[in-house]
Amino acid sequence: MDPDASRVQRPLYLRIVPTHQDQGTTEGIHFCTATCWDWLPLIERTALYDHIYQWMHLIAAKGCRTLGYVIMPNHLHLLVHVPEGLSINMLLANMKRFAAYEVIKRLQGTGRQRTLESPGVRSYPWRFGKGPEALRLADLIGYQTV
Repeated sequence: MDPDASRVQRPLYLRIVPTHQDQGTTEGIHFCTATCWDWLPLIERTALYDHIYQWMHLIAAKGCRTLGYVIMPNHLHLLVHVPEGLSINMLLANMKRFAAYEVIKRLQGTGRQRTLESPGVRSYPWRFGKGPEALRLADLIGYQTV
């Protein structure tokens, strides 16, 4: 057996996380997007940034690493490394669920009744995503992982 064979790393895969497909509990890097209902700027209107940062700290305590993120007024993108045994689906579902409660609470607190009258905002202020795409990280950055 080649002594260097044990040092060969398997390629990490970048997973585009779809809304309704279980990504399992395999270690990987996931690209995730969460978009507000009807593209309303709910993140900005409710100053939800602190809540999103708290979630990032929470998942870090579980062993995840946020490799990159962009928070915009109506959606966010995350690049998250999830270790073996954790489910990115469960992590995102919890973030979106508790953020939904927080959005509604903050909208009620600021008197933004008109925003709350939108059917989607009242029940669940996040849009559903597109279907799955899986890309190898090496393909995205133009070199082969060894």
